[in-house]
Amino acid sequence: MCQIFVKKDSSHVGREIAEKLFDDTYVQNPDGFGWVCCQGDAHKTLSAELAKEVFLAQDWEIFHFRKATTGKILKENCHPFECEKGYLFHNGTAFETQCGAPDSAIIAKSADLLAEIDRLSESNRFAVYHKKQLPRPLITLHGSWLDGFNWWVANAKYTSQEVLSL
Repeated sequence: MCQIFVKKDSSHVGREIAEKLFDDTYVQNPDGFGWVCCQGDAHKTLSAELAKEVFLAQDWEIFHFRKATTGKILKENCHPFECEKGYLFHNGTAFETQCGAPDSAIIAKSADLLAEIDRLSESNRFAVYHKKQLPRPLITLHGSWLDGFNWWVANAKYTSQEVLSL
């Protein structure tokens, strides 16, 4: 299952913590990366080297590590997915797909996105980046999130207790 980090504000964590977070998470979630920069630009890559460079620089609002539980390992299947509100990030498996696309891409195209998120958020976590709220975007979180070190964390399973306690 994927991992998402969401910054609470513009503060950074120390480089040692950021490296540990990246390394711990990447081992279990190596199938792609995506983020929204502080300026509102969305990016996707399959390159772990590029992703680590961006993650450590911390010039992002939301950062997603992908584990391909549904959909093929392709750059276009990485988060974020454009939606009516801006960008959708998802942690969890909402349903299996047969079309080669991840469930998150299908959810992002829902006619009533927020109703669909509410329906699925008991066992999934979502972050919606609302583009129209710039210069400081509104980020809404749905589902159960862990509060740690100035960031929200979608899945503590891939984050060591050592780092979470800092």
